[in-house]
Amino acid sequence: MNETTKNILNFDPVATAEDLIGKRHKDGDVEDGKSVLGLVMPANQSKREPLESIGDTHYGITWQYFIEIARAYGFKCGFCQKFIGTGYSDKKCIEEEEIIFFHEEKGLILHAESFDGKTVNSAKVYGEVKINKTLEGKQWDALNGCSYSGNGNGTMHFDVDVREGFRFHLDAVSDAFEFSTSWTKVPFLWFLNYMDTEKKNYNYEKINKQKIKACTPEVQKIIFG
Repeated sequence: MNETTKNILNFDPVATAEDLIGKRHKDGDVEDGKSVLGLVMPANQSKREPLESIGDTHYGITWQYFIEIARAYGFKCGFCQKFIGTGYSDKKCIEEEEIIFFHEEKGLILHAESFDGKTVNSAKVYGEVKINKTLEGKQWDALNGCSYSGNGNGTMHFDVDVREGFRFHLDAVSDAFEFSTSWTKVPFLWFLNYMDTEKKNYNYEKINKQKIKACTPEVQKIIFG
């Protein structure tokens, strides 16, 4: 794992700004909030530049460049749809895109969506790896930034937000673990775009099932084995 990139991704500009002003910005007044924002913006820029220089994802990346990085890593399209969103406006007038990509050799599933038709709103990779009874130090390091849980059968499912450090996170997990190309257990999945959650009494399980059913067979094989 590249230590420089690791340190960049571990840096939390909001927490650092709150330390400097001596309080949580949510507990302060409007001026405190402005102070935090004024410190966070240049800090995010300082993270963006080195990530951009190595061809990795960063906050503010364009939607199209994000797709290019995913494809270059070996992901293929299993599902893609357009939907009408609000973006930064209060009207449903922005054409957005939602994708479910798959990486057949590693058994990975990527769900992502655009925002305001230009940038990345959410992007998460799901996968499963094989584990022993205890994890090695390198494996613990690789899971930094991931959510994970054992399946009780010698495997562990994980997911990771890849809006920032896409290649870095997946390379780290790839170097430390062996992947399950077909999952042994279906984990919690969230394949909803930001407009799906605006619907009254939406059922995330039903929406998930509809989208998985609309995916290519390769996606279904990874998820259901």
